[in-house]
Amino acid sequence: MLSQAIGGFAATYHHHKYKNAEFNWKSGDLKIAAFIFGIGLISVIIGAFIGIKLPKDYLKWYIGILCVIMGSIVLLRKKFNFSWKKVGFIGALSALNKSISGGGYGPIVASGNIAAGIQAKKSIGITDFAEAPICLASFIAWVALNKWTIPSYNLLIPLCIGAFLGGLIGPILLSKSKSHLLIARLVAILAIVSGLLLIGLGL
Repeated sequence: MLSQAIGGFAATYHHHKYKNAEFNWKSGDLKIAAFIFGIGLISVIIGAFIGIKLPKDYLKWYIGILCVIMGSIVLLRKKFNFSWKKVGFIGALSALNKSISGGGYGPIVASGNIAAGIQAKKSIGITDFAEAPICLASFIAWVALNKWTIPSYNLLIPLCIGAFLGGLIGPILLSKSKSHLLIARLVAILAIVSGLLLIGLGL
C-alpha cells in the first residue's frame, strides 16, 4: 500500500501535466477525486479491522469476483450517465476493499468511474489521485494495528521505487492514446483479467 501511494502521487502529477485529467482548484476532476477520497477514508479504517480477521482466500475470491463484475459492466455498455451517488458508492466500496486486502482498488475504481459516467482518461487520472492518499491511510492503519511494525525494507524499498517509476511512465503512455472508447475497453479487460487471476489464486 505504501508503494502504491508513492506511485499514485507520481502518477497524479504526470496525469495533470499531460492533461489526462485536470487537478487545479476549480476543476471537476479534483472535486470528484476529493469526494472519492473523503468517502473512502471512513472505509479504510473499517477495512483494516476486518482485514486482520478474514481468511486471505475469501478476500481473493471477493475482490476477484467484484473486479470481473465491474469490468463486465463497462465492457457490455457503451455510454454511461454521470452520477455522484455511483461515484460515492464505488469510492466507499473500493477503499474498503483496499484496506481489507491491499488490492483491487485501481481496477474497481477506474472501471466504476467509467460506469458512473466519467471519461476513460479522466477516470484513470482521478483513480490515481484518490488512490494515493487512500493507500497511505491504509498503510498507516495497518501498521498501527500491527503495533507499528514496518514491513521488510528488502521488499518495501524496491516496490516503492518500481511504483514511482511506473507512476511517471504510465500517464505519458496514456496521453498518447486518442480513443476514449479503446481506453475504457482496456480498463474493463484488465479489470476482468485481474479478477480472474485473483479467483484462480484463491482456489
